[in-house]
Amino acid sequence: MFRKILMIIKDFVKSSKRRELVEVYLVPLIFAFVLLFFYNKLDVNTNERYEFIKTFTDNILTIASLLAAFGVASITIILTSSSGNIEVAKKKTIKDRKDADNIPITYYKLVLIRNYYNIVVQFCLLFVSIIAKFIICNQILILILLIELWLLLHSIFLQVFVITTVYFLMWENKGRS
Repeated sequence: MFRKILMIIKDFVKSSKRRELVEVYLVPLIFAFVLLFFYNKLDVNTNERYEFIKTFTDNILTIASLLAAFGVASITIILTSSSGNIEVAKKKTIKDRKDADNIPITYYKLVLIRNYYNIVVQFCLLFVSIIAKFIICNQILILILLIELWLLLHSIFLQVFVITTVYFLMWENKGRS
């Protein structure tokens, strides 16, 4: 199972352009650090910080569940759609996009890779949030908060990324790449 998940991650990274990787990895990480910086500047006691992180984790569980459900629905729509654009996208390979095995991919496969990767990230977010529910050490909770913030922002950026990819799948000749 973990090897297959790693293949999805490798396919995503290999099929993405450098600019896209910066947008979905680095930008959310910078935002997460900025948010954590401001969080650490708050004048609150340790118990209030602990309660905030626990409440935040509860909210993350809800948000990640909704995002994962949306991702699964998106894949289902794409796999079951009979749109002519999807048929065209299944046949046309993209010049500068390859999967982890260095095989050129179609736009359809690119859309699926991005959707599957998005769901993997959302399940990672769920997993980290569930683990956070059982941690009581404040120092580790700050690290967990940073990871949750990054995964949440990463997931939201990915969701926008996937939505725009699907948009260009549904409307032919709108600048695929």
